[in-house]
Amino acid sequence: MSVMRKCACVIVAAAVGGLASPQAAFSAPVSETLFFTGGPQTFVIPDDVTCVHVDAYGAAGGPGANEGGAGGLGALVTGHLPVSTGDVLDVEVGGPGGTGSGAGSSAPGGYGGGGTGGAWYSGGGGGATWISLAGASLVVAGGGGGGGGGFDLRSASSVGGDGGEVGTAGVSGVLPTDGRTGQPGGTGGAGGAGGIDPNGPPAQSGTAGSSGQGGDGGVTGDPHDAGGSGGGGGVVGGGGGGAGVVGYISVGGPGGGGSSMGPADAVFETGANDGEGRVVLTYEVGSNEGCESEPPPLPSPEPPTPSTPAMPVADAPKLPVTGVPLAALMATAAVSFCIGVALLVARSIARRSRT
Repeated sequence: MSVMRKCACVIVAAAVGGLASPQAAFSAPVSETLFFTGGPQTFVIPDDVTCVHVDAYGAAGGPGANEGGAGGLGALVTGHLPVSTGDVLDVEVGGPGGTGSGAGSSAPGGYGGGGTGGAWYSGGGGGATWISLAGASLVVAGGGGGGGGGFDLRSASSVGGDGGEVGTAGVSGVLPTDGRTGQPGGTGGAGGAGGIDPNGPPAQSGTAGSSGQGGDGGVTGDPHDAGGSGGGGGVVGGGGGGAGVVGYISVGGPGGGGSSMGPADAVFETGANDGEGRVVLTYEVGSNEGCESEPPPLPSPEPPTPSTPAMPVADAPKLPVTGVPLAALMATAAVSFCIGVALLVARSIARRSRT
């Protein structure tokens, strides 16, 4: 093999060897979705997984019947959870609130703490979605409040409150005889007041939300007047809506949205999900991205102390810090070697020609 051909082989080998230098390898991200089942679920952390990104959605509240308003939307909570191989996450995915009934029955609240709608027309509250580890709650995405029902067209505007970090109140009816909305869980989840009767006591109020549970809507006993709607589940559930006054074709008050919680880097979106809740877990084997601890602060630099310059001492040879990739350095060295060999060969040929 000629000298030049050997040099070419050296250059290629150096470049390939540098490019093939070992680096930390991570697998592709994996996403798994847990849907609403109506019961508790578990997720076991796989081997070599130390960080999981979570997208948790709370469920929506149920709509009111007849001309009733829409249920409030569930919250979205995103963030990263530090975990260890073999950890078992307990997951409860929130279910949607029941639709208001025109048959005098109460609309059920959704799985995950949704409050019950009061009899006649009003919807049930949506359930919250929960993620826990060893009994400690890590993520909660609040559910939406149920929509107010009624026998009148104006009840379409009685929309349930949305789940969120705090949650929102719903939209009450416009007449004094209409029930008032329940309050969001993040402000205490007070129940909505019943409609004001000009000739008697007010209609029944909704109950307040509590830890993990939306309040129930107020009840009315007349098929022409609506009960209040259920509050959404959450860290603190939204309050139930107040009932409308009997005899005035009254609108029921909607339920308030439930509140949420999450890890340190959590991002909360209010009113992000319509329908059933769900949980999306994304992880990457061997990667801790998103769960890194904050690095300790660097010490404050001290002013330099003047000193007598030391005599130069011969140091052992050191590789220069250039920031150039190893493959480029090795290829450059190989080229330099080949040039030196070529010069030696040329000199040898020149000497032979003289003789």
